[in-house]
Amino acid sequence: MGDKLICITKNRKAMKIIILHDADARIEYLDVADHLLGSDIEEFLTRQGFSVNNITWLVTSADHIPVVYHKYDIDCKTGEATHTKREAELQDLTIHGQLQALQHREQDELKAALRKYGTEVDGGFEVHFEGCLLYTSPSPRDRQKSRMPSSA
Repeated sequence: MGDKLICITKNRKAMKIIILHDADARIEYLDVADHLLGSDIEEFLTRQGFSVNNITWLVTSADHIPVVYHKYDIDCKTGEATHTKREAELQDLTIHGQLQALQHREQDELKAALRKYGTEVDGGFEVHFEGCLLYTSPSPRDRQKSRMPSSA
């Protein structure tokens, strides 16, 4: 009979290694079973083909990695420096997942702004600014309550 490999995963942790490639500003995320790392992380990275002289790395056992996004700019109207900050967590590291979350958050922020600053019309809200009308209906699928004039 052939040998059987028994894999016990009950008490094993996955370690996360975040690698920043200095040369091309690229980030890689490694999810590694802790028993594969050993005590020398750089030796593990070298065995996996990474050049430890050209990267910066961080190891954590956290399931969710907090990230703070900062944006610095100049306000066009006042000329003053601006700084906005948004906190998030890296959980699902797929680009699609991150984009979907961003789209939903932006849609929620837009709806909240329309409710706060808009005028309620036919169960939706509308806002007029600089020659533009922005309107949201109670349901995007509800075509019977369209605000477009029949001549449009």
